[in-house]
Formats: sequence, C-alpha cells, structure tokens
Amino acid sequence: MRVPRAFWLALLLLLVVVGIGAVGAWGVMRYTASPGFCASCHVMQTRYVSWQRSPHRERATCIQCHSEPGPWGELRAHLNGTRYLYVMLTGEKSGPILRATVASETCQHCHAPLTLPEATGSHRVLHGVHLARAIECTACHGGLVHGSLYGHQARPAMETCVGCHARESQVLLSCRTCHVEGVTAGVARLPR
Repeated sequence: MRVPRAFWLALLLLLVVVGIGAVGAWGVMRYTASPGFCASCHVMQTRYVSWQRSPHRERATCIQCHSEPGPWGELRAHLNGTRYLYVMLTGEKSGPILRATVASETCQHCHAPLTLPEATGSHRVLHGVHLARAIECTACHGGLVHGSLYGHQARPAMETCVGCHARESQVLLSCRTCHVEGVTAGVARLPR
C-alpha cells in the first residue's frame, strides 16, 4: 500500500514545527536562566546587586543555585519562577511571591562535603555532623550570597548556632565545643 504524498508533507511540516518549537523553548530557557533576566523584575533588583557583589558571582548564576542539579531541576525552578509573573498579573498574594530555595544538594554540587573545613578561624564547624543530621546548608548560611549589598561574606551569627543547639540538643554544649581558641570577652553565653 502506497502512503499518500500529503501524509509525508504533513509529517514533514509537523517535524519542522516541533523542531522550531524545541529550539525556541531551549532559547527561552537559556534567556530566562541568565542573571540579567532575573534582575529585570523589580523585586529581584536588590538580590541581583547583592549577588553581583558576592564571591558567588564568579562561580554560579541564579538558576544554578536556585534549582536542583540537572535539566529537570532547572525546569522545575523555571516553573516555580513563574509564580512571580502570576502574582503580578492577577494580584493574588495568598502566599510568598518568591519561593526560591537552595537545596543542600545544590550547594554540594560545588562544595563537596568531604572538602568542607571542620574549623574556620577560631571556630570549630562540624559540617559532616550537620550534614549527617540532614541540616540544610541554608539553616546556617542562608544570607551568604544575598546577605549584603556591600559584597562581604555574611557569616552565620552566633545566635543562629546557639538558638538551634538550645532547641535541638538534649545536652547544651559548652562554649569550647565551637570556640577553638577560647571565648573572648563580650561574646554572648549559651542559655542555661
């Protein structure tokens, strides 16, 4: 049985349309993954400036941090980013406008767990213990990239450590658990 010529023309036309659509979708994904695109939204401008002034500017883009690794993670991040557009078009604000998160797996894509320091300056930081307990990197380092418009690295405040350890630990830690060199005058004490 001979297939009509119209069938082949329709199939060819369909393949051309699908091909153009795929190339167009890829182009849109690339464009919307650029930090410049993120900065085009009013609410993102301060976040963009803080990223530009941070050391992460040379290492990662918005989409690299705010998506899970891989193409499906990036697609989910793009779909999540459409929430802002939806809120602007409809005015519906029943929840947070921005829902951008950073998963620990994303951090570990660049910062391998085995290479994380166990001490920084005079503080002991047991990254391995925290990761083993499934504590998200952002629990301590939430303001790392967007914490300052001046470009210096935001470090976790001691209150963050003390508050979490006071809530989560059965046994309160002594100051020497974290302070390698000892405690300096004027440092807040652990709650009793």
